[in-house]
Amino acid sequence: MLEMNLALQLQPVDRSTGWESVVIGKSRFTDDVWDLKAYIPAKTLQESHKLLYFGYIKNAAMKHVIKQYAYYKLGKVKPMTVITIVVSRIPCFITFCTENGISSFADLTKEDFLAFNLWLKEKKKVSDAYGQHCAHAVEEIIKIGQIKGWDVPQSNILRGVSSSQLWARS
Repeated sequence: MLEMNLALQLQPVDRSTGWESVVIGKSRFTDDVWDLKAYIPAKTLQESHKLLYFGYIKNAAMKHVIKQYAYYKLGKVKPMTVITIVVSRIPCFITFCTENGISSFADLTKEDFLAFNLWLKEKKKVSDAYGQHCAHAVEEIIKIGQIKGWDVPQSNILRGVSSSQLWARS
């Protein structure tokens, strides 16, 4: 059997049946926990670390976009990379949105993205590397979402700004 360390071969989403029919491992797209154990053969890794959690995202619209992103990424990178992004990089953005009354990716503005980065630097005092990772995840969700037709801003709110520029070490 071919080692399952690479990106997964995912079923295409049929727009007529929708996301409800999409199966990921032993889970469905609509579940708050995706069981990816079948795709992560590492025996030294705890079983709980092979699960992808979405329950911390209370806003249904934002959760749906993040799940779309996770599903997309599972087709591009290793499952553990997707788990790292969703479980350790996106939660800070969800916290920022909750604190600032942002309830949809579609409502994000360039000012919100810049404020998120400033919030990470000044209020959360995260490292440059972690801040860039968090900002890059949000940036990627917006850019991929625009191409894929997700509920993200359709205008180019990231024009002239990128996570790598904002977090460049000087």
